[in-house]
Amino acid sequence: MICASYTRGVVNVGTAIPIKEQNKAISSFARAKKLDIQFKYSDGMKGENDSEYLKLKEAGLSKKYGCVIIYSMYYFGKDSLAGYNLILHTFVPSGIGFAVVVDDFLSTEHTKEEVLDYLENWYRERRSAHIRRRIEQNINPRMNTLYGYVRINNELFIDETVEPIVKKIFELALNEGKRITEITNWLNEKEIASAKYYLNLLAGRDVTNISAKWDRDQVKKILTDTRYCGIRPRFHGGKPYSEPCPLYISEEEHNKILEALPTNPHKTNEKWDNPMVKKVFDKDSGKRLHASEYNTSRKGKCYHFVEGLPEKIDIYERRTIPLEKVHCAVIEQLNSERKMAHAIRSFLLTKEGKRQCENALKPYRDDLQKTFDAMLDEVDKCFTYEEQSAGLLPKLNEQFESLKDVFDHQRRVFSTNNPWLSLFADIGKIAELDKEIVNKLIDKVNVVRFKKIELIPCYFEWKNELPKDWLEAAYGT
Repeated sequence: MICASYTRGVVNVGTAIPIKEQNKAISSFARAKKLDIQFKYSDGMKGENDSEYLKLKEAGLSKKYGCVIIYSMYYFGKDSLAGYNLILHTFVPSGIGFAVVVDDFLSTEHTKEEVLDYLENWYRERRSAHIRRRIEQNINPRMNTLYGYVRINNELFIDETVEPIVKKIFELALNEGKRITEITNWLNEKEIASAKYYLNLLAGRDVTNISAKWDRDQVKKILTDTRYCGIRPRFHGGKPYSEPCPLYISEEEHNKILEALPTNPHKTNEKWDNPMVKKVFDKDSGKRLHASEYNTSRKGKCYHFVEGLPEKIDIYERRTIPLEKVHCAVIEQLNSERKMAHAIRSFLLTKEGKRQCENALKPYRDDLQKTFDAMLDEVDKCFTYEEQSAGLLPKLNEQFESLKDVFDHQRRVFSTNNPWLSLFADIGKIAELDKEIVNKLIDKVNVVRFKKIELIPCYFEWKNELPKDWLEAAYGT
């Protein structure tokens, strides 16, 4: 197989590997894999430009080689993300192979799914390394939501910076029997930066009051949150479950703390937790509706305006709508979305469904192929890189990338990976609402003159791109 190699001398992570060592490793790899390197590109040790990288790209589009060999993904392109995008979005679809020496990876030895998995895993590792560096530099990636932990790729880790403080708080509560107020006072007497201040600092927000003190709510949050005892509440497929995370105390110690916390004997009104809070709006005015006991003459809770009545309120025949009516209508419409998604996904797997998908994608595929052919014709007309850069090739390349983005979007619309389709086709029948279901499935709910309820599901824009006859047929099933 005719191959090209690429090296460069500057990377953003780790210790730079000299060009000479990169070439030596690439040559050894090529001999072992019986690859014929006929083109070599290198942007040099300084790495101040990417002229050779651009030549490599154009040569690949011209089919001058069938595989590019690089030392590491971090040494490809002006920056590794640009190289990653070139391989994922241009080389792989065009059938150009790639090899990564440090990972002993040759794409032609793997299936397309394995190649895509490799690229995805590399991207995740790159992102994780970036986050770890920001944490080490005391620059938070805006992912800290709980004092004493850091979150990387949705996984919780102990924050070693404040670990002693969190452990001391639990020690004061468990071993010394200190109450919340006493712990709060102790932290402020020791002039320990508060949890709120620390999290804001890590999140990169403007923090001016370094002497901001602890308060009861911050301490109570630490003492009562189940994540500190290793229980991380999660939600999947409409059902709650717990996922383990690093713990500070045992579940038994956590329960002991909860039992010791005092209760307020004067507090008689239980807090009502509305799962649809901040989701229900008046369609005409766009104002959010509030749910409560509207007045003493009505039984049960209702949705109503709480402030800022719309200008045309006089034309509304009603001013409220029962909460139960809204929630029942939402459940019914969510199940209808689920039913439609199931029907459409089943249709996509049939021969007729695949045929209609191909017909829908054909205009986009034809435009993409036409532009790609024009790029090849332009390359044949130009004999030097300078002629290619001054001609139509850059504009055609930009047009190709734009058309490919449109094609990839449409291909996702007409597939089981359509976000709306995959979301609603994978859920079970909904019997009642809770916050997890609402946040996962509902964008908003519009109430029309307190009579009619219209559900706007999550990813509704993806649903609306599907053919109307599909939706109508699925709705009638």
